[in-house]
Amino acid sequence: MGLSSFGELVALRTKLASILPFLVGVLFAVNLGYDINWANTIILFFVTLTLAMATTGISNLVAYNKSQGSVSEQSQTVIGKRRLPLLLVQLVLVVMLTVATCLGIWLAWRTNLMLLLLGIVGLGIAIFYTIGPVPLSRLPLGEVFVGGSLGLLLPFTAVYVNVPSQKLIGIILHWPGMLVMGNLWSLIAVVLLCLPLMATTANLMFAENIVGLRDQTIDEDKHTLPEYLGQRWSLIIYRSFLVIGFLGIIIGMATGMLSWWLAVMLIAVPAVVLNDRHFKQMVEGKTTSTADDTTTSAHKGLLQNELRPAISNLLWVNGSLLLGLILEMVVQ
Repeated sequence: MGLSSFGELVALRTKLASILPFLVGVLFAVNLGYDINWANTIILFFVTLTLAMATTGISNLVAYNKSQGSVSEQSQTVIGKRRLPLLLVQLVLVVMLTVATCLGIWLAWRTNLMLLLLGIVGLGIAIFYTIGPVPLSRLPLGEVFVGGSLGLLLPFTAVYVNVPSQKLIGIILHWPGMLVMGNLWSLIAVVLLCLPLMATTANLMFAENIVGLRDQTIDEDKHTLPEYLGQRWSLIIYRSFLVIGFLGIIIGMATGMLSWWLAVMLIAVPAVVLNDRHFKQMVEGKTTSTADDTTTSAHKGLLQNELRPAISNLLWVNGSLLLGLILEMVVQ
């Protein structure tokens, strides 16, 4: 398996989406007054990257297995198109999951048992998102799992590995007893900080499902939130996610939990408003689709034109959040 084939199998380019939440977590730890623990941060980065790649690889493997028996369908999958040996693909995925698990256990040993519990949750989401009797991606709460893992779990762990565990939450073992200690104020601050990350990440998947509902390109065995809500309420909730993200930062600044430097996020508001209006017009302005449109929508995924507003919002909101944290760090 060549490097280019491996990169396509695990969608390496798309993994850049994990960098912004990761950096937000690291910079927030610095702004709390702690030095970056480079060893822990690098280990966490490799765990996150490896797990994300394995998740995509598993998804492509599942897609290939479902297409068996149809040469034309197999040729449309990454494994079929690249003619990758199935056994080699399975071996690579097992190795990546094993490496991520071992590094995660090592990182938990270096920090706190609580990180091991968080890691188990993250690993469970990664594995069962695409496999199992009822994959999480097939449930109408896929946005919750995606937004929660990339928008909250990832930046939270990035903060966690750089601060004393008791600053957030930690487990102290006194066999046979166990004590959980933490700082509720700091925990709430991290959650408020992560609300924009969760909102924009979840909205990216939500937007894709809204477009899929309109174009009728969603698999029959996949149930999405827009399918139950309908187009009108889906668009309302899509906008509400963005509002909640900004409200979280405002509440954090007003209560003193977050720095006023994060007010720089206001520069993203005009772009977010325009993107929201553009997305709404595109969805409502097209009630039917041609066969060519449907094919394009199915195969281009996140590159399709209808998802550009959601991608732009993610970059504007998360980028301005990162800018605010950088300004706070520089001034301090």
